[in-house]
Amino acid sequence: MLTPHLTTQALPVGFGCAHLQYLSQSRPGSLRLLEEAFDHGITHFDVARLYSAGEAEGVVGQFARGRRDRIVLVSKAGIFPLRQTFYHRLDRKIRTVAKAKAPKLSRWIADAVHEPLFNKFSPKDIRSSVEKSLRELRTDYLDALLLHECRAVDVAFFDVPTTLDKLRAEGKILSYGLATSVEQSAAITQSFPKLASVVQIPGRSFNAQAWPFLSEQGRLVITHSILTESLRPLMILLGRHPAIRQAIQSKLGFDLSAAPDLAQFLMIRALKANPSGLVLFSTAKPEHIRRCVEAAKVAKCPDSHERVIECLRLVEDVA
Repeated sequence: MLTPHLTTQALPVGFGCAHLQYLSQSRPGSLRLLEEAFDHGITHFDVARLYSAGEAEGVVGQFARGRRDRIVLVSKAGIFPLRQTFYHRLDRKIRTVAKAKAPKLSRWIADAVHEPLFNKFSPKDIRSSVEKSLRELRTDYLDALLLHECRAVDVAFFDVPTTLDKLRAEGKILSYGLATSVEQSAAITQSFPKLASVVQIPGRSFNAQAWPFLSEQGRLVITHSILTESLRPLMILLGRHPAIRQAIQSKLGFDLSAAPDLAQFLMIRALKANPSGLVLFSTAKPEHIRRCVEAAKVAKCPDSHERVIECLRLVEDVA
């Protein structure tokens, strides 16, 4: 079940906090980054227990103080985080080297206990994860809880819907959904359709024709990682087609020979591919936040629709 708070945001973009502490290097820097996003109209903040070795939620919670009723907080359960103290880094290094030097002994050398723990979907684990998220985020509720890298077999084995319904009845989560691969999202949706009111997937996987369940009414699709695999290859490709770059620059004002402008263009493409959903991005640079917000406004503007579609068609033709 979707809540109005999830579906009525001013901008169809959200700030992904997966690398928050690593990107900005410091807690004050992370807070400034979140404030910059909020000041530019972004209200959707995506986090998880796993992110930034378990530190991201605490930073987002500090930022959310005094703003909770004006922002959407989405977190995840299913993966317990990696801890990054000096002892844990040294412990992992010793175990890794020992396994590499003595492969025959690998089965006797336990994995480092601070490695992320996957498939933590038991009722106890989900509840523990949610309670921890609420404390770190300094809030009484999550706008949405997503199942992190969940598989259909996990949902069935642990009777996950029952746990989520109890948490929602208690007011600790307002809605729930999936944050996994599109293949697993499809498999889960077939047997547990109500788990997929929110589906969060990599941007390259969004294809309404190949996966029609993504376009079903009453479902919010959130895409992410739109630059991960596309930015550099597309820049190289367009380097061989100066006429197309010039045409796009004349129509939209974007210089696609420059990475920041190309990133803006890819954001527009992702928003056009997912017109009823939301697109996440992460950055450590305030300037990139401004550019992503500008891209969202261009993508939404009816006056620019035909120009945008024409430019997208030019790129798809050469791609």
